[in-house]
Amino acid sequence: MASGTGSRASSTPSRINPPAMPKMPDRNDVATITATNPRINPACIAIPFVAGRRMRGIDSSVQCIDFLIFHAKYGLKMDLQNLRTFMAIVDDGGVARAAARLNMSQPAATRQIQVLEASLGVRLFDRVGRRVHLTSEGDDLLRRCREIVRQADLLQERAAALRSGEAGVITIGATPPLIETVLVDFLKGYRQRFPRVDVGIVEDGGAGLIARLEKGEVNLAYIPADDQRWEGRLLYPIHVIAVLSRGHPLAADATLDIAALKDQPLLLLHRGFGSRQWFDQACEAIGLDANVAFQSSSHNALIGLASAGFGIAILPSAVSLPATMRAMPLVVRRKPIGKWTMLAWDPKRFMSRHALEFADALAAHAARIAPGRDLIRKAPALPEPKSFGPSPHRQKRSAR
Repeated sequence: MASGTGSRASSTPSRINPPAMPKMPDRNDVATITATNPRINPACIAIPFVAGRRMRGIDSSVQCIDFLIFHAKYGLKMDLQNLRTFMAIVDDGGVARAAARLNMSQPAATRQIQVLEASLGVRLFDRVGRRVHLTSEGDDLLRRCREIVRQADLLQERAAALRSGEAGVITIGATPPLIETVLVDFLKGYRQRFPRVDVGIVEDGGAGLIARLEKGEVNLAYIPADDQRWEGRLLYPIHVIAVLSRGHPLAADATLDIAALKDQPLLLLHRGFGSRQWFDQACEAIGLDANVAFQSSSHNALIGLASAGFGIAILPSAVSLPATMRAMPLVVRRKPIGKWTMLAWDPKRFMSRHALEFADALAAHAARIAPGRDLIRKAPALPEPKSFGPSPHRQKRSAR
């Protein structure tokens, strides 16, 4: 429905032009009317529309105008899609990007926000040129919108789980080393045993995986076992290691104190990776100003540069290394640098039977492989967390 801009008198409601197209009004039209006409009672709105059918006693060439009465409880319901569009615009940083990801046109996304703003009675965005900025009211409501959508998603997940006892969908968030050393081999056998369970993999660093778990983007995530918000299965310890050529002057000892890295060119992962954060914390603890020669998101790129003599790569102990390279666990004041890892899930979200069984099977498989076990054999042991239940190692020993 278009807004009236002419000066001629009309019997239709204010700013509503007589219909020119056979379009059935919907809740968006109702919200638009009440938003642009504050004096109209939203509980009872007369909306003209063209009857697109032959009516008794009236020639089909005549446009017959009927009136529908919309009650507010039907016309002003919030649509979950509008909430998702609102969240997407915030997360993607603009209407155009959000519309592209949601597979809709930009005007359609804008209309959904206008309808949502009219329904809520507050402005969610300030519009400056082509850019939109979240208002303080929008920021406050954003958190509540996320919770509403999360609860709706939980309802759908629960219903789907009740409908089907065999098929399922699992999404796991993992780091590149876990994918290379654990998941690739595990999924071969798992897909043969459970062909109707679809397993999706999301690759990210430690900080990114925690954020994805918080948002519900993954069912399971490979993260450090140091956060009481999550439940999960304990996996294995990850030490921070130095990777260098076997002929390097620092390659002689079983472990390497980070103080010895002063002035050494270092090849580091980006700060979103857990092992990089642990290394930075250790450096800060002793006041070491690391000489960062190169940063990357690729473990293999850092290993390659280290083998070429560009510096010392600082990596997690779970990486796969060529036989030509030397790996040494790092210590700070004789203490190890690293953390135990876990396969975590959010206890506030529904976990399907398939997801729980997947977590158990993957934890047992990871315990058998224990990536990096040989690399850290001579390193000081990391204390095993007690709050996430026994690790597969301990379960196996206690069953004997």
